[in-house]
Amino acid sequence: VESWCGINSNDNEALCGENLKRRMAALGSALNACRVCVTRGADGAALWCRDCDDGEEAFVENTGYTCESEPGSDTVGAGDSFLAALTRSLLLEIEPAEKALDRACALGGFVACCRGAVPDHENAPYELRNIFSFAD
Repeated sequence: VESWCGINSNDNEALCGENLKRRMAALGSALNACRVCVTRGADGAALWCRDCDDGEEAFVENTGYTCESEPGSDTVGAGDSFLAALTRSLLLEIEPAEKALDRACALGGFVACCRGAVPDHENAPYELRNIFSFAD
Protein backbone atom coordinates (compact mmCIF):
# COMPACT_ATOMS: atom_id res chain seq x y z
CA VAL A 1 0.00 0.00 0.00
CA GLU A 2 2.88 2.33 0.77
CA SER A 3 4.21 2.12 -2.78
CA TRP A 4 0.74 2.83 -4.21
CA CYS A 5 0.75 6.06 -2.18
CA GLY A 6 4.24 7.04 -3.34
CA ILE A 7 5.80 6.41 0.07
CA ASN A 8 9.37 5.13 -0.06
CA SER A 9 10.10 2.62 2.65
CA ASN A 10 12.67 0.01 3.45
CA ASP A 11 10.82 -3.30 3.60
CA ASN A 12 13.56 -4.60 5.88
CA GLU A 13 12.61 -2.16 8.64
CA ALA A 14 11.12 -3.83 11.67
CA LEU A 15 7.35 -3.62 11.82
CA CYS A 16 7.37 -2.30 15.36
CA GLY A 17 8.20 0.74 17.44
CA GLU A 18 9.12 4.15 16.07
CA ASN A 19 9.81 2.86 12.53
CA LEU A 20 6.32 1.45 12.28
CA LYS A 21 4.76 4.53 13.86
CA ARG A 22 6.46 6.74 11.26
CA ARG A 23 5.35 4.51 8.39
CA MET A 24 1.77 4.34 9.63
CA ALA A 25 1.60 8.11 10.10
CA ALA A 26 2.91 8.65 6.56
CA LEU A 27 0.35 6.22 5.18
CA GLY A 28 -2.44 7.87 7.17
CA SER A 29 -1.44 11.28 5.82
CA ALA A 30 -1.19 10.02 2.22
CA LEU A 31 -4.66 8.46 2.47
CA ASN A 32 -6.14 11.29 4.54
CA ALA A 33 -7.08 8.60 7.06
CA CYS A 34 -7.62 9.05 10.78
CA ARG A 35 -6.69 5.44 11.58
CA VAL A 36 -4.24 2.83 10.27
CA CYS A 37 -3.98 -0.68 11.70
CA VAL A 38 -1.26 -3.23 10.97
CA THR A 39 -1.99 -6.80 12.00
CA ARG A 40 0.78 -9.29 12.70
CA GLY A 41 -1.13 -12.54 13.26
CA ALA A 42 -0.11 -14.28 16.47
CA ASP A 43 2.33 -11.43 17.14
CA GLY A 44 -0.46 -8.92 17.71
CA ALA A 45 -1.10 -5.61 15.98
CA ALA A 46 -0.38 -1.89 15.95
CA LEU A 47 -2.81 1.01 15.70
CA TRP A 48 -2.09 4.60 14.73
CA CYS A 49 -4.84 7.19 15.19
CA ARG A 50 -4.99 10.89 14.44
CA ASP A 51 -7.77 12.99 15.90
CA CYS A 52 -9.37 14.49 12.83
CA ASP A 53 -10.36 17.61 14.80
CA ASP A 54 -7.18 18.59 16.64
CA GLY A 55 -4.54 16.47 14.87
CA GLU A 56 -3.31 14.78 18.06
CA GLU A 57 -1.82 11.34 17.38
CA ALA A 58 -1.83 8.06 19.26
CA PHE A 59 0.23 4.96 18.51
CA VAL A 60 -0.19 1.69 20.38
CA GLU A 61 1.08 -1.83 19.92
CA ASN A 62 -0.20 -5.10 21.37
CA THR A 63 1.82 -8.31 21.34
CA GLY A 64 -1.31 -10.45 20.99
CA TYR A 65 -3.03 -13.09 23.08
CA THR A 66 -3.01 -16.84 22.93
CA CYS A 67 -4.95 -19.53 24.67
CA GLU A 68 -4.90 -23.29 24.65
CA SER A 69 -5.92 -24.45 21.19
CA GLU A 70 -8.71 -26.96 20.93
CA PRO A 71 -8.22 -30.06 18.75
CA GLY A 72 -8.75 -29.23 15.08
CA SER A 73 -8.47 -25.50 15.69
CA ASP A 74 -7.94 -23.13 12.79
CA THR A 75 -7.59 -19.40 12.31
CA VAL A 76 -10.77 -19.04 10.24
CA GLY A 77 -12.64 -15.96 11.41
CA ALA A 78 -9.85 -14.59 13.61
CA GLY A 79 -9.19 -11.58 11.39
CA ASP A 80 -12.90 -10.86 10.98
CA SER A 81 -13.39 -11.04 14.74
CA PHE A 82 -10.41 -8.76 15.29
CA LEU A 83 -11.78 -6.17 12.88
CA ALA A 84 -15.32 -6.36 14.31
CA ALA A 85 -14.06 -5.74 17.85
CA LEU A 86 -11.74 -2.93 16.73
CA THR A 87 -14.47 -1.22 14.70
CA ARG A 88 -17.06 -1.42 17.46
CA SER A 89 -14.61 -0.24 20.08
CA LEU A 90 -13.34 2.74 18.07
CA LEU A 91 -16.47 3.85 16.24
CA LEU A 92 -19.41 2.84 18.41
CA GLU A 93 -18.02 2.74 21.93
CA ILE A 94 -15.56 5.61 21.27
CA GLU A 95 -12.88 3.90 23.37
CA PRO A 96 -9.20 4.93 23.47
CA ALA A 97 -6.89 3.33 20.91
CA GLU A 98 -5.12 1.17 23.51
CA LYS A 99 -8.36 -0.36 24.82
CA ALA A 100 -9.71 -0.88 21.30
CA LEU A 101 -6.57 -2.70 20.18
CA ASP A 102 -6.50 -4.78 23.36
CA ARG A 103 -10.11 -5.92 22.80
CA ALA A 104 -9.45 -6.72 19.15
CA CYS A 105 -6.29 -8.74 19.87
CA ALA A 106 -7.99 -10.66 22.68
CA LEU A 107 -10.99 -11.64 20.53
CA GLY A 108 -8.87 -12.47 17.48
CA GLY A 109 -6.52 -14.55 19.62
CA PHE A 110 -9.41 -16.51 21.12
CA VAL A 111 -11.04 -17.23 17.76
CA ALA A 112 -7.68 -18.35 16.34
CA CYS A 113 -7.49 -21.03 19.05
CA CYS A 114 -10.91 -22.47 18.17
CA ARG A 115 -12.37 -24.62 15.45
CA GLY A 116 -14.50 -22.62 13.03
CA ALA A 117 -15.18 -18.95 12.54
CA VAL A 118 -17.85 -18.39 15.21
CA PRO A 119 -16.94 -20.14 18.47
CA ASP A 120 -19.11 -19.80 21.56
CA HIS A 121 -17.65 -16.91 23.52
CA GLU A 122 -18.78 -18.51 26.75
CA ASN A 123 -15.98 -21.06 26.22
CA ALA A 124 -13.30 -18.37 26.15
CA PRO A 125 -10.83 -18.23 29.04
CA TYR A 126 -12.09 -15.74 31.61
CA GLU A 127 -9.02 -13.51 31.19
CA LEU A 128 -9.68 -13.07 27.47
CA ARG A 129 -13.46 -12.86 27.75
CA ASN A 130 -13.04 -10.15 30.37
CA ILE A 131 -10.99 -8.10 27.86
CA PHE A 132 -13.03 -8.57 24.68
CA SER A 133 -16.57 -8.52 26.08
CA PHE A 134 -18.64 -5.37 25.73
CA ALA A 135 -21.13 -4.56 28.49
CA ASP A 136 -24.57 -4.43 26.89
